[in-house]
Parts: sequence; C-alpha cells; structure tokens
Amino acid sequence: MTDVVHHTEGGRTFTVYGLGGRAAAISAAAADMDDILAGRVKAAEAALSEWRGSHATEFTNQVNDVLSRLATFRVSLGSAARTCSAWPHVTGGVAEMHYADSIYAGARVEGPVGTSTASADPTQLRAYATIATGHDARYPSLAATVTLDGCRAEVTTQRPLTAEERARLIDSGAAPQVVAAETIAHTEPYPVEALVSLPDLSGDARAVAAASAGTGEFATGVAIAFEQADQRLLDLLAEHPSLAAYVVPGGAEGAMDGESSLAVIAAFFADADIAHEGGDPDGEVSPDDLEAVAGDASLPDYLRDAAQHLLDSPTLFDLTAYNSDEGDRITTDGIALTLEFNDHLRAIKGHYAILDTAHEGGDPDSNVSRDDLEAAADDESLDADVRAAAQWLLDHDRQFDLLSTYEDGAEAGFELGQFAYDDGGFSELSVIGLLVDGQAFSGEPMEARAFVNSLPVADGGGEGLPIWLASDDGVRALANTALAETFGDLTTQQSVIAHLPETEGAVRNQLITAFYDMLAQRADGVFAGDLAGRPTVPGHPGVNWLIYAPWASNGVHEVINGDFSVMTVNPNMGQRQAAADGNQWIFNDITARFAAFVELYERSPHPSPEQLESFFRLNFDEGDAEIRNGFAAYAAAMTETDPLRRQQLMFQGNTLVATHEQAGAQPYLEGVGLGYVPDSFEAEFIDVQMGDHLIEVNKDLPALAGLNNLLVDVPVLDLDPGGDPPSYLPGVAFDDIAGIDGFNTSTATWFEEGGAAPNYVAVPGSHYPVNLPEHPDPDAVDDYGRLPGTAVTEWTDYDERMWNIHRLFEQTHTDETLYDTSEIRESLALDWLDVTLGSGS
Repeated sequence: MTDVVHHTEGGRTFTVYGLGGRAAAISAAAADMDDILAGRVKAAEAALSEWRGSHATEFTNQVNDVLSRLATFRVSLGSAARTCSAWPHVTGGVAEMHYADSIYAGARVEGPVGTSTASADPTQLRAYATIATGHDARYPSLAATVTLDGCRAEVTTQRPLTAEERARLIDSGAAPQVVAAETIAHTEPYPVEALVSLPDLSGDARAVAAASAGTGEFATGVAIAFEQADQRLLDLLAEHPSLAAYVVPGGAEGAMDGESSLAVIAAFFADADIAHEGGDPDGEVSPDDLEAVAGDASLPDYLRDAAQHLLDSPTLFDLTAYNSDEGDRITTDGIALTLEFNDHLRAIKGHYAILDTAHEGGDPDSNVSRDDLEAAADDESLDADVRAAAQWLLDHDRQFDLLSTYEDGAEAGFELGQFAYDDGGFSELSVIGLLVDGQAFSGEPMEARAFVNSLPVADGGGEGLPIWLASDDGVRALANTALAETFGDLTTQQSVIAHLPETEGAVRNQLITAFYDMLAQRADGVFAGDLAGRPTVPGHPGVNWLIYAPWASNGVHEVINGDFSVMTVNPNMGQRQAAADGNQWIFNDITARFAAFVELYERSPHPSPEQLESFFRLNFDEGDAEIRNGFAAYAAAMTETDPLRRQQLMFQGNTLVATHEQAGAQPYLEGVGLGYVPDSFEAEFIDVQMGDHLIEVNKDLPALAGLNNLLVDVPVLDLDPGGDPPSYLPGVAFDDIAGIDGFNTSTATWFEEGGAAPNYVAVPGSHYPVNLPEHPDPDAVDDYGRLPGTAVTEWTDYDERMWNIHRLFEQTHTDETLYDTSEIRESLALDWLDVTLGSGS
C-alpha cells in the first residue's frame, strides 16, 4: 500500500492510511471552486456591464460579499487538502498567505461609477441568477470532501514480553538477561481524527448558498421590475432587497420584517388608505385597513405580508401611530419618522456612555440630558452619525418626549405618550426598549446579533433587563433577525437566546425551552451514539443534565408570565423578574458549555488531548470547579467501556452540573418566594413535571428506577459527585462556585439534611422491573413505594433541594419518558420563529 504516512513521537509510531487519496479528492473540489469563482465573476461583470443606478450599486455590494465568502470557502478547501498531503507537518507560512491573498484579490467586481438613470439588460440579470443557482447546488458536495472518511490510523508502541513469550525465547537458547530487556512492537487502531484535524465546512456551504441565493433573487426581481416598468417596485427593491424573494416566481419568500413592512405600506399607501371602507383617501391607515389588505388575495404577496406583520406587531404599529400623531392610525410622515428615529437610536445606543457625560464630564449618571445632546451635536470629535442623532432629537420634541418617558411608561404599563413628560433626559433602558419595540435592526442579522450580545444578563444574583421593558412582538422580531443566518451554529444561537430581553409573555423562556429540547437530543446522540433516545437499552449511558432542562424551564413559564397561582394569588412583578433572571442565568452560564461540548464531539468523536484541553481552557474559569469537573466526568464517560462505571460518570457529571446550577440559582429562587408565606406552605404548591411523573416536592420521591438503571443497587452515598477529573485534563485548581459562598457539594451533607438512604431489595414476581426500597413509605399512593427522607419542606433550602434532585437523578437515570417532550413542544407558541434551532435552515 502506497498511501501510507508514518510519524514517530514520544516513543509511539503513528501510521495513517488514505490521506493521499483524501488530499486528492479535496484538491479536486478546490479546483472546481476555482472554476466557480471565475464563472461567477464573469457572470456578475456581464450583469453590471449595462446596469446603472442604485440597484446596480446594491448588487455590486451583494456580489462582492458572496465572492468573498466563495473565496473563503476556496481557501478552506485548499488548506484542508494541504493538511492531508503534508501531514504530520504544519501547513501555512508566507507562501500560503500570498496564495490566499491572490484568491481574494480575484474575487471582486467593480460597480458602475457615479449616479445615473436606472437601466439594465434584464437578460444578463437573469443569466447571472441562472449561473448562480447552478453553482449553489454544488457547495454541499464540495464541502463533503473535507472528511476523514476512508482514512484510518494505527499506533505502534514497544511493550515488554509476556511471561509466555519470555519462556519461549529462553527455551530456544536466549540468555535470560537479554530476554528481560527485550520488547516487542504492539500495534492497535487509533482514532485518525485525533491526529488529523479537518474543518467542518457544511455550515460554510449553507451560508454561501444562502447569501448567493439572495443575490440571484435580487437580480431576477430587478429584471422583473425593469421588464414590467414598475418604478414603485424598483424603488422598494432598492431600499429593501430582501423583498425580491416575494417577486421571483418560486422564490423562497423571506420573512417580512418591521422596516420592510413599513416601507411597503408607504409605497402602497393609497391602496391601504381605502382598503377597509373605500371612498376617498384620508391620508391615514387604520388596523381595519391593514386587515383588509392582508385578506385581499388580489394584492401582491409582499404587500399582504407587510400588512400582516404590522397586525402581528401592535407595538410597532402603536409607535408609528405615535410618530404620526393621529391616534390609532399611521401616516406616511409617521412611517418616515419611525424609520428615522430607528436610525438615530442605533447611533445613540452605540455611543450612550459618551453622550452620558458629554455636557459636564465626570462620572456617568445613566441619563442623557438635553445639555448632553447639545454638547454632543457641537462636538466635532464625535462621529457624524452621533452628532446627527443628537441634533435630530433636539429638533424633534415629540420623539424626545417619548424617549425620556419610555422606561417609566413601560414599567407602569401606560400607553404611549400617556406617561408624564420628563425633560430631564433619557436612560439607556429607554433606548434599548425603543430599539427592540421599533424593530430597528430589521433585515440586518449581524447588527442584530451585536446588539443582542451587548445586552446585560442576570449574573451573581443580580437582575437582567426588566421583563416589562420590551414587548412580546418586539422581542420576537429581534430574535428572528438575530438568529437569521446562524446556519445551525449552536454556540451562536445559544448566545443570542441567552442575551435576549425577557418579556411579560415569557417569549425568551419559550426559546430557552425549545433550545434545551433540541440540544438535549444532540447531546444524547454524542453520549449514546446509535442508542440515542433509547435509555432503557443496555449500553446506553443514561440521561444527561440537558434532558431534564426543558422540563424545568417549561415549569417556570407560568411564574414568568404571571399565570402561576398559590391560593388564587399570582406572583408579583418582582417574583416574575426573579424567575426570569434565574432562567436566564442558568441558560447563559451552563448551556453555552454544553453547546461547545456537543460541537466538539460532533466534529471530532475522538478528540485529542489537545482538543480537550482547549475546550476546558476556553469554557471554564475561576469559580467553575464543580461544573468543570462535571464536564470532566462527561469526557471520561465518552471513553469508558464498563457500563456501570459509564453510568456512574454520567450521573456524577449531572450532579456536579446541578450543584453549580442550583448554587447560582439560589438567590433567584429566594426572590421568587412569597415573603409573607412560610416556605413549608409554599412547597405544597410546587409540582415539577418530569416526563410522565409529576413530582410533588413536599412529598417523598416515588421509586421510579426502570430498565437499564445500573445506579439503584449502588449505595447512594457512594455516588458522591466529588472526585478527581481525568488525568489528561489540565491540572488547574479552581475555586468553588464564583461569588457563591456556603454551599455544600457533598452527598453526605445533603443526606444528613434529607434523612434516609434506604437499602434496596428485590421484589419476586413484581411486574415492576427494578428493586424497591426495603421499607417503602406506608403513606405511598402507588404500588412502587417512595424514598423516605426525600421530601422538601423548604424548597429554598439548598441542601434539602439538592438531596431531592440527587435522588431524582438517580431514580430517573434511564427514564425513557423524559425523552418524550412532544407535549412541551406543542405548548410552545413558536409559530412566529423563522429559524429551526440547531439546523441550517
């Protein structure tokens, strides 16, 4: 066999088979990309040869973005090919950089110079779209060549002779002292991905195809507008290129966004003005007019969808009506003011800290006054857009009034403009609230993500953004925009959801629950492989912490939205805020690490020690001892072959993650409690749905262990979450949970607080498939008994709660009902979500 490479390091010889063939396949894909790039540049230049006007400039910008992405894809293919052909040597260097630069330099077109009357050759525009469509279908197969399929590796080491081997040599005449020093080569399979690291380009392929498809739709949409001599459509496409998807026959209609919907209504204002009752136009559009437009099948789809979007976004409509100064109706002037307001608010948000002290300097006071705005408008050292925004607010008293009262008005639940005017200035919270509710980042996913990730999150017992600050419809629109074009990247999607504001309708909570549900199944696939989703089958390692997460997150939904009731008393705003903040803290702190862990193992099922060290170094910090060791246990479970030990490691990981989770959530749980009601009384109303089981926390846990649960016969105190992490992990000593003092991590301590730890005995002939407690709770209402000492009289008592959770984890470690989250999914009102979480769509 000629396609073999050897490498010796540290007394081990690695042999890799098939890299040459893999390098040839990837190189062929790179050559195909060279042809695609050249063809795309040629088609774009032909389209631009007679194209003039603002549409041509927009197309040039779009095409250059696509060409840059294509060049990056091409460079990645070339780098992967060289990784395979040069292994074990590291590729790169000046020559490779120059080669990459030459690819990027050729991936660009020049647009028309200057402004002129709009014109184009529609035939060339359509030709570009046809060529682009053909190219776009090829990216997934080209990306699929970057894989180690067909490659394998072995490692050879020298081992001492066995007693039998030594005896044979001595019997054949060899000297015993010579035989004692003899070694023999030992070869065994080795995970090739631990030696050769190749990127996963599937997400890049989807991203390039999506951007390219949008450019093709835009070219075709403009061609249609020119062919039909539709100036109104040309103007719309110039301002909102995404509308092309509605124009192109068979196009994948994009989601209508806030600013596009306002622009479309403005373009068709005369039609909308009389849509409801007919007659003469009065310059105003009411909700009834929008209802009529949305239901009129004779109108263009994009116009109907624009009307429906405004109907589904009552806060955006109300803001536009406020800017129209016409009560509950909107005008073209109001639309223009709303769009202008959004632009200026974006500039204000990006420079709020500077504006805060623009007048007198000193320390920020979280208030931008008129004096600050006047100073900023005259400060030539500031960016032009900031100065313009400051002057615009000074020139628009009505909008300044709204901004100065938005935070207080939102908290009080007043309608727009009804809260007392405050000339003193405005807070950053008001800016954030108006940006969200005005859907100011419409159609700009990167800017929306940057804005969302700049927002504060609850941490260390502190509050996040107030749940009353932004509307349900505003947060839905922001989530759709910020999650667009994430192409299934788990860590990006997780970060967006974690930083979103919560609302009184618990919109973020539903996204958190949905993400938990998706990621739990992905994690189960990592841990269980072919047995994913079948925990009762021997060999399955048991549930991971995430499997419980959607149930717990869904359980807090009614507290956040205020529907939860204790003796007809609903939670007040402070308790709802605490529930929302706790939900956010857990998701932001813990789920980011799970997302990175899943991405690591999906990309490299057998990660090298270096890859694991990088994961632990990047995802854990001081104060993360418990959760870090929990993930160390998960990593150890991935390589453990003994079924019992593997389940024990999974259980240990779950309990350590829960230790970190519950300690960090403690201040939020205390905030949810009713201060005037005894904890023991509150506990009677806390019921937690876990799979098919309704857990009443003030009662002993039912004995739930089922098939393949290897934990129940192990003395429960032996399942302590402590222990040293695997030796291959970096030896960094972390403190206990950051900023949280006085919380125990010992199973024995929890047991002392909780009470009993029963022995298990077999039940001959029992239809129930596991052992039961030796002395079941005599008050149990079922045939399976209960676990004495697991009831929680005070849910805010950390040790009581942890003992209950610890035993619940033990009992349900292989509970298949936890995997059936269909009821949760059906309860989530996420029909507005345009992105499938965890996928490339």
